[in-house]
Amino acid sequence: MEKSLPNDKELEVLTLFYNRFYDLYEEITNDNFLKKMLNYAFLN
Repeated sequence: MEKSLPNDKELEVLTLFYNRFYDLYEEITNDNFLKKMLNYAFLN
């Protein structure tokens, strides 16, 4: 199977996906996120 490089549109989409993933990762691994989630769990 021949490997090919992503074209410009694919690179743009991949960049957006990676950026969103890392933004979410940083938010979830933040200590404040866990504290907020505990507060929400007790409110329901």
